[in-house]
Amino acid sequence: MKVKVCGINQTANLLAIDSIGVDFIGLNYYPKSKRFVTGDPEFIAAAKQIATPKVGVFVGESQQVILDYVKLYDLDYVQLHGDESSDYCKAIQDVVKVIKVFRVGEDFDFNQTQEFLHCDYLLFDTYTTEYGGSGKRFDWSLLNKYLDETKYLLAGGIKLEDAFAIQDLNYPNMAGVDLNSKFEIRPGVKSILQLEEFLKRVNTSTYDV
Repeated sequence: MKVKVCGINQTANLLAIDSIGVDFIGLNYYPKSKRFVTGDPEFIAAAKQIATPKVGVFVGESQQVILDYVKLYDLDYVQLHGDESSDYCKAIQDVVKVIKVFRVGEDFDFNQTQEFLHCDYLLFDTYTTEYGGSGKRFDWSLLNKYLDETKYLLAGGIKLEDAFAIQDLNYPNMAGVDLNSKFEIRPGVKSILQLEEFLKRVNTSTYDV
């Protein structure tokens, strides 16, 4: 199972997470986020040197701004968390891989994903008026309604104690999970001990990704 850790904005924490074997590290470029990456030169230099694939998180940003960040930070993926169109995603995909986010509530229509199946991954997060990092979990059984083949990541209030339950999920197109607020010491800084323990607990999972 792939594990993405999102919302890192401190250099030492970034380097520590890079060393423990996660699959993606998410850097948040949404200015209203508590985990916003400010552009500190030391952090930029560290981000460019880490081996873990980097995901830049954006909300309703212009294509040029996104591409500028891709170049500055050597991003491997762009995660689009707003109301971006399919054509917008395709334009970004000409340069970098794309993860398209959908905020899932009880009445979410999974047919909304149809136009975005060309994306490299989808990501299903809990519906809130914010854009991620809410610490709230949606009803995972709703994922039974997703029947397409594009792989996705599961997000939304996942905590250490959920690791074994996640192992037991039988969703063939679920590629992994996105961890954020439930592993935080403070916004932008994650607990390395909790992340390492989570990785141990999900280590035996056998997803075909």
